[in-house]
Amino acid sequence: MKKMLHNFALGFICVLALVSFCYISLSVFGDGGVLSPFVAATTQTTTATTQPRTTEKATTTKPATTKPTTTEPEETTAATTAAPVIEFEGFSVIDYFPLSLANGGSWDIKHCQGMAIDKQGGFAYYSYTNTFVKCDLEGNALGTLTGFEGHLGDVCYNEKDGKVYASLNPVGKKALYVAIIDVAKLDKKCLDCEKSGLVRTVHLPEVWKDFSAKVQNGGRTYSRRYGVSGTDAMCFGPSFSSGKGHYLTISCGTTPQTERTDNDYQILLQYDVSGWWDKYAQPLNESKVHHKGPEKHAGKYFVYTGNTNYGVQTMTYFPELNLWMLNVYTTLKEDKFPDYNLFIVDGDIKPKKQALKGQQGEDVQKVLTLYQDGLRHENTGIYGWFASNGAKGIEYVDKGLFYIIHPYKTWYGKQTGVAYLYVWDGTAPDPFTIAAGVKDDYVISKKGS
Repeated sequence: MKKMLHNFALGFICVLALVSFCYISLSVFGDGGVLSPFVAATTQTTTATTQPRTTEKATTTKPATTKPTTTEPEETTAATTAAPVIEFEGFSVIDYFPLSLANGGSWDIKHCQGMAIDKQGGFAYYSYTNTFVKCDLEGNALGTLTGFEGHLGDVCYNEKDGKVYASLNPVGKKALYVAIIDVAKLDKKCLDCEKSGLVRTVHLPEVWKDFSAKVQNGGRTYSRRYGVSGTDAMCFGPSFSSGKGHYLTISCGTTPQTERTDNDYQILLQYDVSGWWDKYAQPLNESKVHHKGPEKHAGKYFVYTGNTNYGVQTMTYFPELNLWMLNVYTTLKEDKFPDYNLFIVDGDIKPKKQALKGQQGEDVQKVLTLYQDGLRHENTGIYGWFASNGAKGIEYVDKGLFYIIHPYKTWYGKQTGVAYLYVWDGTAPDPFTIAAGVKDDYVISKKGS
């Protein structure tokens, strides 16, 4: 009798545990019983006087930094609302996002050029110079486009039309493109990028004008105004001028010529791409270039960082704090400028019309302001950071979290990479902390908020 009661009680406890587990799974786990990496977190907006709690870190503790006052307050426009503070209530960040994303393969190229994520669809996209890869979030390659002759650079996903946008610089051709990839139809591997019909291109006349121009500097004639060498990093975000809208932001590469003084700015162009697919985009044909594209842009902006080796490599927008992350290769003008590999533009400060430094004559343009935090270069006053990774790919995902590519070379000599989940903590010298070990009291805020 006692044995029967014992077995009955044990069975009852097992059934109760199973019911409880199913209830929790329905609440937290995604479809199919797999943990959904994009469960919504709680967003809480606080007043400017709110003090954020200390971020728990997995390894080292970095010294806190303070944001100094802006030197030109009369031209500084702060955000009308306080920066939000994001909290994860009851869960740690690893309950919301995978700690890493595999990239679906290894490739016989130079390195990964950038990544993008479709959060709703559950896909990740990677550019590998001449190959484009579509993966699920478990790292399985679902489709690839091969055979790009030009330089396929950074990529970004447009949630408005469901397509991926990428920089594409045809080698030796008189055109500079934004490639638009119809990723919804990419479901096979090793598809030829031209024959597949999934890739269209839009020419950028404004970039081409600077690229093909001849200018005087220091008594010499140079090709390429501002040192523009093509396009590379790109992402979507609001207008720098109005703080509103949904614009494709494209960086222009800059030549690393150390003797010039007119190539010390990063150049960012913004475009409204709605209707581009039907109005401008032409099927990819790298042997027969076209020049169909928008004559006007939505804004051309300059960021004074000092010359960097071929400009901004990857870029992403951080909406909660209205910051733009610009990852670069370090400068070759290290005797004049800081060798930071990350610069951050402060979207709360409107662009200012200023005469550009180092030009042959007066050249007044819209200049953006770097986020006044991190490390400050004494001789130039330029702010920046030393990020461990990011120039091979960075993607904002949600709630102060980013995926950042770590590039690797396989034992048989091919290039691969893994996207690791990072947390913004805003401390110098590297404002990102790897998410493993970050606890549920994680909070983000902007310096000075």
